[in-house]
Amino acid sequence: MLKRDNRILQFPYIEIEQQIRIERSLAISAFVRDALCAIARWLRIFALRGVRLVRGLAAERKRRKAVFELQGFDDRSLADMGVTRGEIEFAVRNGRPRQVTQTVEMWPKRHSSAKAAA
Repeated sequence: MLKRDNRILQFPYIEIEQQIRIERSLAISAFVRDALCAIARWLRIFALRGVRLVRGLAAERKRRKAVFELQGFDDRSLADMGVTRGEIEFAVRNGRPRQVTQTVEMWPKRHSSAKAAA
């Protein structure tokens, strides 16, 4: 008679387990790569803003030092510079406003009668 094989076919569990390990490793490495990229972006932003803050503080310190030095001058010296004591901080922070001076034309413009007639 024919012999029947009643064994249950078994899947190659070792191969499936190896495939699962490979996929898990790929998923973990992708996650770690994305996390490190995000951390690097945040560190770059943090560093740039820190540099901007330090530069701003240094500039503010220079402005305060200039104000302090100008306040040490007497009123006559300040008047020679064109600044009053009340305008010192504004002049340091924004610059002195340009004074509009009227210029006198040495040679007045000539109006030709030929152009007017045409």
